[in-house]
Amino acid sequence: MMLIVYIKKDIYWFMALADLHSELSECSTPKRKRSLPLAGNRSPTLGVTPKSRKAVLDTVCDYVICALDLRKRSSFLKTVGVTRKQQLTPKSRKLYHIATALQRTARRLDYENIDLKQRVELADNFIKSEEFMHTVVNDVAAKFIMSQIKLQKIKPRGRRFTLDDKLLALSIMKQSPKGYRFLQKVFALPARKTLNKLLHQVPFYCGINGSIVNSLKRISSKLKDTDKLCTIIFDEMSLTAGLSYNSNTDSIDGFEDCGLSKRPVFADHAMVFMARGICRKWKQPIAYYFSEGGMKSADLERNLKVVIEAVTSAGLNVVAVVGDQLSTNRSVFNKLKEKTNAECIRRNVENRYEGFIIDNREIVPLFDPHIY
Repeated sequence: MMLIVYIKKDIYWFMALADLHSELSECSTPKRKRSLPLAGNRSPTLGVTPKSRKAVLDTVCDYVICALDLRKRSSFLKTVGVTRKQQLTPKSRKLYHIATALQRTARRLDYENIDLKQRVELADNFIKSEEFMHTVVNDVAAKFIMSQIKLQKIKPRGRRFTLDDKLLALSIMKQSPKGYRFLQKVFALPARKTLNKLLHQVPFYCGINGSIVNSLKRISSKLKDTDKLCTIIFDEMSLTAGLSYNSNTDSIDGFEDCGLSKRPVFADHAMVFMARGICRKWKQPIAYYFSEGGMKSADLERNLKVVIEAVTSAGLNVVAVVGDQLSTNRSVFNKLKEKTNAECIRRNVENRYEGFIIDNREIVPLFDPHIY
C-alpha cells in the first residue's frame, strides 16, 4: 500500500501515525454521553460511549491507511455510515481533518514522485541518445561514439557497420595503414577486406572520372584563391601484359584503353594524371590510361588538354604541368609551344608566354628533376 511506502521513505508519516494513536488513546477514556441527531432516517445516530467512540476512531484510522492509495478515492464518511462531517463527534471530526490533510499530502508527494521519475527517465534516455552526442561533439565524432557503444559488446564476426562507419575507417586506413591496424585493437573497426570490397563497388574507368570532378567542384568552392593554385603531374609506368575478368563490370581487362576507345592489343604501360596543390598540401588523381609500348605523343597531347580542362572546370587554377624528360613529353611540350606561337602570330601580338596556352590559360611546362 502507498502508506507503507511513504512510512519507509519519510519520517513524517511515523509522526502522523503517532498522533493518530495518541488521539485514539485519549478518546478511549470514558466521558459524558452525547449523541448527534441525524436529519431523517438516512443513517443511525452515533453514540458517545467509549466503545462506540473507539470503533469510530478505529474505522477512521483504518481508512487513513486505505485512502492514501491514490487509486481509491472513496469518501471517509461512507466508511462510518454518515454523509456529512457535522454528524461526527468533535474528536472524530478532528481526526477526519487530519486524515484528509494526509491524503492531500500523499497525492502531492505521489505526483511529485511520478514527475521526478519521468524526468529521470527522460534524462537517462537523452544521455543515451544520439542527440545528446551532437550537443557535445561534432557529427562525425557523435556517430563514431554511438557506433562504438553498439558494437563493442558484439563479437567481431557479428558486427554490422553502416556506410558512415566504413567511410570513416577507409579514410583512416588511407592516411596510415599501420595506424589503422593499431586502432583495430582498441576500437570496433571494419576489417581491411570489408573496406576493399567497398572500394571495388566504386566505378572507375579509364579517362576522366566524373565523380571526382564533381567532388572537386564542391571542395574548391570552399577554398581560398591561393589554395586553388595547382599543377598537373603525369607519369608512366610499365606493366606486365595479361588479361583478367572484371566481375563488377562483366568485362575483360588488359587491353589498350585511351578512355574514348579500346583497341584489341595487350596493354603494358599505364599513364596517370594527378592534380597537386601548390600553396596548400593536397593531391588528387584525375585520370589514368592503358597503352601498348608507351603513350603516343598525339594521344598524350589530347589527354593532357582534356585533363587540364576538366580540372579548370572544377574551379581550380592550373598554372603548370610536371613530367619527366622522356622524348614523348618533350615533343608534346614543343608542339604546344609552337601552336601558342602560331596563335600569337595570327592575332598579331607578341608572344611573351613562357609556356603554352590551353583553355585561355598559360600553362608552364616543368620537368621532374629526380629523373636525371
